[in-house]
Amino acid sequence: MIKNRVILILATVLMGALLYWLSYESPRVENLKIQLLFGGLFLVYGYLVFLLTKRNWKTTLLDLFIAGAVLRGLLIFSTPNLSDDFYRFSWDGYLINNGYNPFESTPADFVADHPNDEVAKKLFEAHSANFKSGMNSKEYYSIYPTVNQSIYAFSYWITGSPNNGNLVVMKIILFLFECFTFFVLIRLLRLLKKAEFLAMLYWLNPLVIVEFVGNLHFDGIALTFLLFSYYLLKRHKLVGSGSALAVAIATKLNPVFLACISWREMKFGKLFKWWVVTGLLSLLLLSVVLNFENFENFLNSFRLYFFVFQFNSSLISFIGEFGGPKGMELTMAVLPVFAVLGIFSLNLLKGRWGTAEKLMLAYTIYFVLGTTVHPWYITILIPFAILSNWKFPFVWSYVIVWTYSFYHPDSVDQNGWVMLAEYLIVGAFIWWDIKRKVEAKSANLPTS
Repeated sequence: MIKNRVILILATVLMGALLYWLSYESPRVENLKIQLLFGGLFLVYGYLVFLLTKRNWKTTLLDLFIAGAVLRGLLIFSTPNLSDDFYRFSWDGYLINNGYNPFESTPADFVADHPNDEVAKKLFEAHSANFKSGMNSKEYYSIYPTVNQSIYAFSYWITGSPNNGNLVVMKIILFLFECFTFFVLIRLLRLLKKAEFLAMLYWLNPLVIVEFVGNLHFDGIALTFLLFSYYLLKRHKLVGSGSALAVAIATKLNPVFLACISWREMKFGKLFKWWVVTGLLSLLLLSVVLNFENFENFLNSFRLYFFVFQFNSSLISFIGEFGGPKGMELTMAVLPVFAVLGIFSLNLLKGRWGTAEKLMLAYTIYFVLGTTVHPWYITILIPFAILSNWKFPFVWSYVIVWTYSFYHPDSVDQNGWVMLAEYLIVGAFIWWDIKRKVEAKSANLPTS
């Protein structure tokens, strides 16, 4: 046990050094440096995974928790360097604290309508050497739901410090939710009679650490409530599960997938009760910031996200390359339909296809057929892959960081060869996973 603890300490120190260099000393445009640092992080992570799964290496859950907590704590005071979303978080928090609704005016319109508001002007023009253009989407309305907005507002209220102290408060909040995610995942592993140490695959994953606490993405909070909802669902606590799922939806919207693929989880009467609790509470939470007057503004930003913005999209990029603008336009109209049909069709899977497995596949369909797949999106696959013994999300969590090479000082230039390599590798592992799972299920063998 002492030897194992020494290995974990050394790995934590090495990962900590790499994380510090990545998050404090590496602008996003330094592509080679970022790729080398991510590569080093995943090498250490891969070594620990190898020890855990192939050498029966074990240490205490407390040791694992401390290691992951230390790595996250190291990033609390860093300014996000791989994503500029935090500028908008500060903007929305400032508006709410001053009695304005971020869904009722764009940043550009607000500054034009309030020329004497020096704080708003400062936030609007804020930028850094890492993000020369500062806040993104200045011409668009906010797209962040209620839970996010409440955290932005609270963080700004408690510090009154835009793009500085308020970011630290947000990171501390994310850190606490991440800790709760770890313990929920442990409880789920126990409930499903799986090894508790598998939680390390999530807790020490470099992409998870960098993107949530490091780059301040609130997908981490949505994931916390989504996992908690699933845990309560497995324990047949329908009201609690529906309530947790509603909070997840009011954070990210797409956790609604759990409600879409759970038809075989319970009898229809209980399922309907769960849907009602989830639906009503979701509407109630969303109505805190959305109303009949500004809902159209939210929908406009939502449409822009799905039909205008593109980043690391697999099928759409491929079809656009060979089918031209008309082919892409048709594809972007058709693919959402296929995504919806594909997600609902997962309810047809029977037998040993569990809810965690189907939820992971639902997100995979959503990403493969989507227009925008940022690196932090993939993190939501990882805990459900752990619960259902799939491997490809761990590979994807590394190869997707290659897309950070698309960022340049004054532009974003997507490299088709990088995307082709990414999706070929991920596709190969998906095929291998499916083959392995089908063979194991047909032979009635465990698939771990």
